[in-house]
Amino acid sequence: PAQRVLPIVVVGYLATSVGVVVVIFLKTFNRSSALLRWKIAFATVTLAAATGGALLFRSASGVAIGVAAAAVLMSSVGLAYYAPWRSAYSYVVRRHAPAGNFDG
Repeated sequence: PAQRVLPIVVVGYLATSVGVVVVIFLKTFNRSSALLRWKIAFATVTLAAATGGALLFRSASGVAIGVAAAAVLMSSVGLAYYAPWRSAYSYVVRRHAPAGNFDG
């Protein structure tokens, strides 16, 4: 049984490691409220997907599929929503510039 679950768990860990980029980005720019919201959403989606996978497949593989799917979904959504590839300068300028005085 563990041999069938292991590749699915590896996919989940890889997706979670991509999600760590979002955590590091939010901690770097001291966005703790956004980080807390993202962690709560990640935990909620993971619990819902794991429960759904368990009910749908009725096996350990189903739970692993649910957890991996939740990790892929949340990592993708986190990267798309917070977009850490934007330059740090544009984030700081947008945050601290007076209204109507942004050039970028």
